[in-house]
Amino acid sequence: GSVDAALTEEIRNTGSSVSGIAGSVAKINSSISNQSASVEQTAGSAEQISKSIESLERMIENQSASVTEASASVEEMIGNIKSMDSSVAHMAQEFSQLAADTETGIDRDAEVNNKIRTIA
Repeated sequence: GSVDAALTEEIRNTGSSVSGIAGSVAKINSSISNQSASVEQTAGSAEQISKSIESLERMIENQSASVTEASASVEEMIGNIKSMDSSVAHMAQEFSQLAADTETGIDRDAEVNNKIRTIA
């Protein structure tokens, strides 16, 4: 009898231990599932971040191209302004010469008129 009772007690204890181990295994499986879901979510987030970085790189490239184009346009405008400045300076010089020639013409006309009066 006592061996049977001891054996029965051992079987109960073993059954309880097996149940405890099974419960622990279930908890571990649940924990692994949760970690797996977290890893998948993290991977998805990392992929989204990567796509956002690629999009940002494209935007930066486009903006860089626009800045380069704007810079070239500004340089062209500066060249045009310098050319206009040169043209205006040349025109001012020509108008000064025209004014001097006009004064010379007026003076000569006055001389001719005086000579005509003297002769007449």
